[in-house]
Amino acid sequence: SRIPDSLKYKDGATKHILRKAFASILPKETASRKKLGFPTPIRQWIKNKPGEVSRLILENAYIKEKFDTDHVKALLRNHISGKRDNARKIYTLLMLALWYNIFIEKKR
Repeated sequence: SRIPDSLKYKDGATKHILRKAFASILPKETASRKKLGFPTPIRQWIKNKPGEVSRLILENAYIKEKFDTDHVKALLRNHISGKRDNARKIYTLLMLALWYNIFIEKKR
């Protein structure tokens, strides 16, 4: 965070100073490729353990109080059946439920 932006970005490329520092070590295609995200198999996690994911979300006190649980059930149902890809929404709800359980209700 202390590195000035002028060293981080140049000509639309990110990580300029890092790429320059490792230019002699990295293959050119690696050093010049666009920034990649950190992919996680969220879709598979939800499909592999649908009951556990659904339970953690639907039994959460905060979600039951603040969300339309019929809509949440439909998101889960449509994702598990393969009708829609709701992985990001479900993952967000799951993280909210886990955070609430750990930090508010002190459940581990």
